[in-house]
Amino acid sequence: MSYLNRVFAARFMKTLLIICCIALLIAAIWFLGPFLSTTGKK
Repeated sequence: MSYLNRVFAARFMKTLLIICCIALLIAAIWFLGPFLSTTGKK
């Protein structure tokens, strides 16, 4: 049973890490997008 818990925990941590990386990437694009865009400048 502990082996299954370890495998599940490792898989869950890897999935959580991927989700956090994607969220950080989206946040970075959301914050930096207005600075990098050339359209819409007045």
